[in-house]
Amino acid sequence: MKTREDIIARIRKLLALAGDNPNVAEATAAALKAQALIAEFDVEKFELYDEQNEEIVEIESVRYKGESWAWYLASAIADNFRCRIYRWSWTGAGHVVKFVGYDADAEAAALVFNRLFALGKRLADREAREARKLYGTARGVKGAFLIGDGTGGFVGGIRRELEKQCQALMLVVPQSVNDYMETEHNDLRTFSVRASTNMDRITSEHGFNAGRDAVRSARIGEQKKIGA
Repeated sequence: MKTREDIIARIRKLLALAGDNPNVAEATAAALKAQALIAEFDVEKFELYDEQNEEIVEIESVRYKGESWAWYLASAIADNFRCRIYRWSWTGAGHVVKFVGYDADAEAAALVFNRLFALGKRLADREAREARKLYGTARGVKGAFLIGDGTGGFVGGIRRELEKQCQALMLVVPQSVNDYMETEHNDLRTFSVRASTNMDRITSEHGFNAGRDAVRSARIGEQKKIGA
């Protein structure tokens, strides 16, 4: 029978694997599995982190252009990984989301974001192709699939599953991370996005289910398992 020390050691190994693994699919699955174990066994943050010695870092996401739904996705992920976020932009060259937090948290959050972002784009493109075949138009389909009315869709499914873990463990952003943001980035605006007004309930539900299943499976790197 595994002891609590065994479980904590397992979580630490998974977090280490997530932060230092050239295989993106394996690293992402490890990060999500670690978060699930943390919630399942009610592991307190002090059992995993030596917060006195943890360094606060800023980890960039992949670069994207347009794709306003990315901010919703980043927000859904950040809280569950004890991070704050802000957006960095280049004129005409796109944006990145920067995850701010302890090293292990920020690395894992950015990794999960990158993989879910790629998955969401791929599945939304597929949904649009299917709509075009059936109805002759795909107007509003990607927006409905990805964010629905701003709280649903693909991102809504992800948020719902991650928040179950976040609430179970009562995860909060460390005060030192909040203090860092206030000191280093107190002039940043809060970004928001508005979804397309041409929403389709069924398409939004498709997105919600896909996002939910992506987190539940913790195997989002395997296209044959999810949305292949």
